Amino acid sequence: MSNAIVGAAFFSCKNIKRKIVLARIKMICLFFKTFAFLFPIRESQFFCMSMLGRSMGCNIEPLAKYISAQEEKNVVIWAFDKVVFDVYCHKVHHSVKVGTFAYYKALFCSRYLIVNQRMTDYHCPMKRNGQIYLQTWHGTALKRIENDIPGVDEKYKKRAERDSSMIDVFISGSAFMSNLYKQSFWYSGPVFETGSPRNDIFFDKDDCVNLKVRSALGVKREERIVLYAPTFRQSVDSFLAYDVDSILFRRCLEKKFGGSWRFLVRLHPNLINEENATRIRRMYPEAIDVSRYPDMQELLFAADVLVTDYSSSMFDYMYTGRPCFLYVKDYACYDRGFYFNFSELPFPVIERNSMIEPIVCGFDKEEYDCKVKSFFDRIGSVETGVASKRCYELLVGRA
Repeated sequence: MSNAIVGAAFFSCKNIKRKIVLARIKMICLFFKTFAFLFPIRESQFFCMSMLGRSMGCNIEPLAKYISAQEEKNVVIWAFDKVVFDVYCHKVHHSVKVGTFAYYKALFCSRYLIVNQRMTDYHCPMKRNGQIYLQTWHGTALKRIENDIPGVDEKYKKRAERDSSMIDVFISGSAFMSNLYKQSFWYSGPVFETGSPRNDIFFDKDDCVNLKVRSALGVKREERIVLYAPTFRQSVDSFLAYDVDSILFRRCLEKKFGGSWRFLVRLHPNLINEENATRIRRMYPEAIDVSRYPDMQELLFAADVLVTDYSSSMFDYMYTGRPCFLYVKDYACYDRGFYFNFSELPFPVIERNSMIEPIVCGFDKEEYDCKVKSFFDRIGSVETGVASKRCYELLVGRA
């Protein structure tokens, strides 16, 4: 049998399976519509889902924690994908598995729907009158996104337009992102500059998070941490760009800042699997793989230095006031456009390993701080550490 025939059969089976799933969802929606009187909206119920159920972090977790702490009557229901359900379900009081009857019941009966990514027909087939949909998104954009991507996929565009039409509250951490949501997200509603709940952690002076991370990873309190957190490449093997010399980097950090340094590596969620974990161990035998650590923001909080490339984590990390370096071996051929030229960013740029020593050892903290402040002013940052509080008050006020 030829490869063409096998491929055609595979895609045919895939399409049939998708049609069966969508038909099942339509039947569930019809059931809830028909018997809506049996499933009233629960006034103090909050439906929370991060990255379509694949994680528990980002803006959703700190906001969910704040909501739970405000009133005893508040019920937060987390939705997790089947792949990670067993990992996260025991960490929360109420959880449902995406795609199950319990999931759609929670979605249908919650007053508030809180997410940070586009909802698909599968994840949100309908929204009831009286429900309030909060979209937090997931960070400040460096790479072009949504309608700013040349030749954006028409299927995605249709899905995004549908999602935007359901949104009641869109929050933002800066004037830059507010304008982006209005101009490029097929969204015509209000944007509220509350700040981003995921960044509240960086305004907390309590050292308990730092101690928690170090305890979980086996890092001594006196040891310093450099976190390497590169992003995902769409069209090539991402690991081709992940060749930063960790031993040289640690040696230069010791020379510049003193102390003993531990090297942590965190892969993008799209790359987390056993095969890539093995690759990390082979490439960085002395490093600690923190790809499965549940909260990226906690890692950023504990890190003394961040090394990344095109990840929005660079912008979150600015609120720590600590050094961030960009290792971008493939900058000249990276296949996504940017909103900022790299010369406009406050971070020192390293394009090859031979540049590590002169750039790290020549780091000027005073100059860096000035550049960070100028960048905050440029994007119109509104982060003050109370975003979760503002979001909650905004939601309850609209109800």
